[in-house]
Amino acid sequence: MMKNVRNWQMDLDTRSIPATWMRAGTSKGLFLRGEHLPRSTKDWEPILLAMMGSSNGDPRQLDGVGGGTSTTSKIAVITRSERPGIDLDYTFVQVDFARGRVDMSGNCGNMASGTGLFALYQGLVRPEPHQNELAVSVFAVNTGQTLMVSVNLSEVCHGPSNQSQINYGRGPRVYPVKVSFLAPGGTMTGKLLPTDEVQTTLAFQCPETGLTRAVKTTLIDCANPFVLVDSRSLPAEYHLDGPTGKTAKELIETIRRAAMVRMGLHTPTDNKASRIPRGTPKIVVLATPSGSTQISDALGPMADVKVAAYSMGNLHPTLQLTGAICLGAALSIPGTVASEILMTGEATYPSPSSESGSDFPAPQFSETKRWCIQHPTGFIESEITACHSEKGTPVIEQGSVYCTARKLFEGTVFY
Repeated sequence: MMKNVRNWQMDLDTRSIPATWMRAGTSKGLFLRGEHLPRSTKDWEPILLAMMGSSNGDPRQLDGVGGGTSTTSKIAVITRSERPGIDLDYTFVQVDFARGRVDMSGNCGNMASGTGLFALYQGLVRPEPHQNELAVSVFAVNTGQTLMVSVNLSEVCHGPSNQSQINYGRGPRVYPVKVSFLAPGGTMTGKLLPTDEVQTTLAFQCPETGLTRAVKTTLIDCANPFVLVDSRSLPAEYHLDGPTGKTAKELIETIRRAAMVRMGLHTPTDNKASRIPRGTPKIVVLATPSGSTQISDALGPMADVKVAAYSMGNLHPTLQLTGAICLGAALSIPGTVASEILMTGEATYPSPSSESGSDFPAPQFSETKRWCIQHPTGFIESEITACHSEKGTPVIEQGSVYCTARKLFEGTVFY
């Protein structure tokens, strides 16, 4: 009798995968080994949805390990790379908890920041004795870009610090991480500026009034495709409703979809909801900095720009790590909406060489700048190395962000 019960229990528990749950940057999600999943990514969706609790359409993800938000409904799939000079292959999966779908159209820098630490725990990479920093080369499968993830093994944080005020690092025993995107321009569209413009005026039909409106944007593809919107050009409906209101979110999604077509990421004739990417491009509203964050001004640096970022249709609590790279790149390019807002804030910045921004400065040597970005709960800094090509067009050589990561638990997740 007992033997039958034991076999029955074993049969129930066979559908499971070893997993690690980590906080990486300002996101939290599952880290899995690629060899534990089917060979084809087309077969991943039902398994990953069941793990996260999204297979039954419940946005709260009660029947899985997901947290019911875009920043806690993420998965990183890691394999040892066979590419020359690369340690790891990293596939990012965003689970759309509202629709019960997975989106692998873009990259996630926050989850990428946890890849080095996960690989260390899994024995995929090994530091030398007394090595203070572990540099792991990572190939982002979704976008085809190369990252360098450096884990500081000598400065393990055990509580709040000035660095943690910039990007979450408040838990016990967290590891400082530097994530560098190498040559991040044109990851998905083939161009740093997909429309060949530093500013693009986007026309769209306002969902609230039905009227045709236009907004000032910079469409940029650097680490991830992003739509940067000048808040001053948004219709009054957005400001009256507030960034979290239903009207504002519908307006932002309409602008994002218009930008998606202009960036060549979607065809205008394919309007079936299930085929419209929810995660790419991402969209951020820019404004001049203020003191309205949850972190005291005394603890935060002077910001260059203030953001309201959106993720999967909702306001992001902070800013995507790739958003910090993209925005830092835009701040480094004269004539973008970001650099215009920077000049409005009385910062010294060279004026664009023409009104349209189509002409760029003459070729110059590489220059590295650090930018500070204010988001709803604090600040994040990005470090951008930029130059100009022989034709005078901007080139982003590298973008880096500092954050922290830590393992929360490891075990087996059932589906």
